[in-house]
Amino acid sequence: MGAASARLRRLGAGGALDLIPSPGTGGGAARRVPVAGVVPDAATGAHELLVSRATAAALGQTTDRYLLLATDPGTAWQTVAARIRALLPAGTALRIRGPGQARYLRQADAVLAPVEEKTLSGEFAAKPTPAPGGWLTLDPRWVAAHITTASVPLLGPATCNRAIFPQLRGALAEVQRRGLGGLVHRDDFAGCYAARLIPGDPGPSIAHHAWGTAIDLNARANPLGARPTQDPRLVAIFERWGFTWGGRFLVPDGMHFELLHLSVPVLP
Repeated sequence: MGAASARLRRLGAGGALDLIPSPGTGGGAARRVPVAGVVPDAATGAHELLVSRATAAALGQTTDRYLLLATDPGTAWQTVAARIRALLPAGTALRIRGPGQARYLRQADAVLAPVEEKTLSGEFAAKPTPAPGGWLTLDPRWVAAHITTASVPLLGPATCNRAIFPQLRGALAEVQRRGLGGLVHRDDFAGCYAARLIPGDPGPSIAHHAWGTAIDLNARANPLGARPTQDPRLVAIFERWGFTWGGRFLVPDGMHFELLHLSVPVLP
């Protein structure tokens, strides 16, 4: 078990987790997984658990999400990366990280790992809704404690996680103060809090919007997968206020700005 997960769950060696596969994943019945030990998050890639392939298969997880390689001494990782790319068909979506280029070696390393979101905002109980679209019903107690609607510059009312409002207001206020308010189109604001799943392979994942820590701006002009059109000055301001930008994702999501760390910058 990763250290952050152990702190979150108040578990250690000798404890156990009861894992209940989501409906439709093929994971079978609930399974109790004993905790053999707690290791640093860097060793788990900020995942909550490392399990054997047999246990993973019993839980319905049979598809590798990423590959971790150790090069021979003296071999530059860039050389290995070039050889990998040469083996793949042109246009294959692939991102290769070298040593020191990511906070954690994992897939989706540009955003907070789920365990980091849980540490920041708490873990909610959730279940899929009967309606199509990948929506979730969250524990109303968690929603009441963490999600609220408040006014922010340039956009007006926004429903988000309480924790991000100081930085969201700060970023939008700076945009306005610098005379760049025209870069944010109020009628093209696609929201912040949305309890839903993101389709994916090998399976869906919980959107960071479900924690209310991501916001979509200028949505129609920046659809998922298309070349982003956000002004670099807007992106730079949001990054200074602790947000990461989806326009740099492997599959670009130009409308998307997501909280990466809680902090208020020192401005000139």
